[in-house]
Amino acid sequence: MIIAADGRESNSAGQSHGRDSRHAQGRNYAGFQCRGIPLVHQIAVAGPFRRRGVATLLMDAAEQLARDRGVVTLGITVGLFDEYGPAQRLYGRRGYIPDGRGACQGQRPLSKGARVTMDHDLIMWLTKDLVG
Repeated sequence: MIIAADGRESNSAGQSHGRDSRHAQGRNYAGFQCRGIPLVHQIAVAGPFRRRGVATLLMDAAEQLARDRGVVTLGITVGLFDEYGPAQRLYGRRGYIPDGRGACQGQRPLSKGARVTMDHDLIMWLTKDLVG
């Protein structure tokens, strides 16, 4: 779903946009798929519209759409470095919790001592119970 500044909505389910499209490696990870957990692929708000509640409205819409479709658990990913701080806080306030795999590089959980480059592929997979 894309919402333009004038409020127009464009349903873009299944499409990937922008630099973070590799975030979820273009698909849901098997641990979500086998449990029927859909993935919110990317929430992005353009600079001039940040800190105005737009991301909250987008998440409200995504969660309601999921509920309307009978989804009981929703998944999302979030990056690990400072650029993702606002998203990390937003998802935490909304009740999203880590799925238990720890930090991942794409879909691959990282083991103790792993050396990686801090980039957009380092993520946490989060879930939220929509029923409770």
